[in-house]
Parts: sequence; structure tokens; C-alpha cells
Amino acid sequence: MRPTFLLLSCLLIGLSVAAPAHAYLVPLIGGLGWLLAVAFGGILAAATFVWALVVKWRGRNDTTPGDDATD
Repeated sequence: MRPTFLLLSCLLIGLSVAAPAHAYLVPLIGGLGWLLAVAFGGILAAATFVWALVVKWRGRNDTTPGDDATD
């Protein structure tokens, strides 16, 4: 488990126990964290698709490795 996640979890649990008047922040912060994770995952998926499109598909030669153009 990442230390940041553990510290954030302890903070949220402490907030909900120590300050019940502000307990509404717990799902709000959790939801924002979830949205950030989904957005970051979407950015990574888009970057992977662009990398595959540009590097793999467009950068491919039409010749096969066994062909010798000098023959």
C-alpha cells in the first residue's frame, strides 16, 4: 500500500470521527480522488493509443525484413 493512500485514509477516517459536522467531506474527497484516477487512466490510454498509431502503424516500412533493395 502506498504511504500517501494510507495517510489520506487515516486523515479521512479521523475527520469523520473527530468532526462529524464535516463528515460530508469524506465521500466528496473520495469521489474527487476517483475522478482524478479515472482522468489519469484516460490520459494514459489516449497516450498509448497515440503512441501505437504514430510509432507502430505509421512508422512501419512496407518492405519485409528479408527484402534486399540492392538486388
